[in-house]
Amino acid sequence: MPYDVDMLVIGAGSGGLSAAKAAAKYGARVAIAEPATLGGTCVNRGCVPKKLMVSAADFKQQQRAATAYGWVNPAGSFDWEMLKAAIAQHLVSLRQSQEETLQNTGIKLIREAAQFVDPHTVALGDRQVSAEYIVLAVGSTPTVLDIPGANLSLTSKDIFNLDQIPNRLAVIGGGYIGIEFSHVLAELGTEITLIDTDSLVLSGFDQD
Repeated sequence: MPYDVDMLVIGAGSGGLSAAKAAAKYGARVAIAEPATLGGTCVNRGCVPKKLMVSAADFKQQQRAATAYGWVNPAGSFDWEMLKAAIAQHLVSLRQSQEETLQNTGIKLIREAAQFVDPHTVALGDRQVSAEYIVLAVGSTPTVLDIPGANLSLTSKDIFNLDQIPNRLAVIGGGYIGIEFSHVLAELGTEITLIDTDSLVLSGFDQD
């Protein structure tokens, strides 16, 4: 039976994009299905915007260090909306670059959510696409604690869309995401309370 494509990738995050480009490099006919923005968590609500926020927070440390080198009152005011706008523009550029890469490598981008019809066929909007191989790269969703009031809590992705920097914030979890956001927001003026069940934060990393 002839297939529409050799490989269909469901999800255009880091894993899906890498798999699609690798297969296309070897000559496979590849399509990738993604109803949302390209880049997944890393580009849109994880690594990239977070690193830009870390850089913004690190300027606060540099301002403190500057006084030791003769600078008088080097600190200036911080504009949260300006940072959000700069991050958003950077992400738009990244997504455009990724889409151009897909076009240049012959990968067909289908902006629809996928639903399996059979082991080699998925429904994408009002059409069906068949593939010899189907790769699931749909990512995951944040875990929200099953406690009263959990519906009022934020997840890590919500931090990027805050209307303003909060005066106080409780961070539940001492993994690297919790630690990074705690550092960033503390440097930008938020009073942070970090809550973790382990005796040491970053418990999944080296003891040192």
